[in-house]
Amino acid sequence: MTMPFTVPVTLHGRICETPDTWTIQLETPKTFRPKAGQFVMVPIGDTGLVRCWTVSSTCGSCEFTTLTVRCVPEGKGSNWITKEVPVGARFSISEPMGDFVVDEKDPGPFLLIAAGIGVTPVMSIARELLIHRPGTPVTVLYCARNQESVVFDKLWRTLAECREELTFVPFVKEDPLPGEPTGRLTAERILEFCPDVANRTVYACGSAGFMNSMAEAVIGLGCDPKRVHTEALLP
Repeated sequence: MTMPFTVPVTLHGRICETPDTWTIQLETPKTFRPKAGQFVMVPIGDTGLVRCWTVSSTCGSCEFTTLTVRCVPEGKGSNWITKEVPVGARFSISEPMGDFVVDEKDPGPFLLIAAGIGVTPVMSIARELLIHRPGTPVTVLYCARNQESVVFDKLWRTLAECREELTFVPFVKEDPLPGEPTGRLTAERILEFCPDVANRTVYACGSAGFMNSMAEAVIGLGCDPKRVHTEALLP
């Protein structure tokens, strides 16, 4: 099956988020309006390869459509989009895809859980909720290797300072900031930072193992399985 790459884009620029993660700014048609949490397929030059990356921007709050990508040392796709394509280059991507999106009828409150680059759809969803569900509690629990690898760290902290309904808790394995948690995110830690977890709608994104363990944890804490949504990152 041939993938329809029907959306013309122009590479506007790149923002370095962490030493190995970049946000790619794309100029897209006004009709391109992905839902928070969706992804796009991107053909990698003339290699015949295709990669899927989540849209990290949120319609109505961002100047550009953005993809946030972790550059893998031997990754042909991630190196191409983060280093090789020149600013100003034009290419085409697919229409937005995926159902890791918030139900418009869901009143919340919400718990968003992410690990590593799984934070990309979580950022998009969080901003969407802040725009369209002001006052609805949103708790974000984010696991990262070390402080340097916390993607969107400054933006998360700024949003949390400005919006009292947003709680951001980073779980950093190595050298956390003073007063912040460290170690693995367990059911006990989820309950500690989100005591009303049983009443939350949950979105979790990360590796398959992480995603499955988080789903088991929140369901074990009383969450309705129908309100637990997961997205596994491709290896």
